[in-house]
Amino acid sequence: MPVQEGVLKPSHRQGRGVAATQPRPVGGPLLRFAERAGRTPLPELAADYVATFDHRKRCCLYLTYYAHGDTRKRGMALLRLKQTYAAAGRRLCDDELPDHLAVVLEFAATEPVAGARLLTEHRAGGSSTCSPHRWAI
Repeated sequence: MPVQEGVLKPSHRQGRGVAATQPRPVGGPLLRFAERAGRTPLPELAADYVATFDHRKRCCLYLTYYAHGDTRKRGMALLRLKQTYAAAGRRLCDDELPDHLAVVLEFAATEPVAGARLLTEHRAGGSSTCSPHRWAI
């Protein structure tokens, strides 16, 4: 599917608004990103995303990938995550992997104790200074 120009424009303004309400250590980087997103063409942002998250293992958004790669052990780790979500009354869509950082953070926002445990268990992958997870973990 081709990338559509202008899709980020409303959300970059929203990101700037959210950044202004956050403490400086959080709001500063968010504001810088929102400003960059507002002035960068969408195809370039998409290429940056792919270069950062799809081509570099240490910046992968799938938390179990660090420890297991594409192995059977990762499959078992994914199953354990789904079971954790189910025990808390949550069910993921069939096309959603349970180890994606956004999914784990959403779960942690509603189940802080269990969510913190999951984030801590998968911290090894997210502890790199390059990692996009370092702010969340």
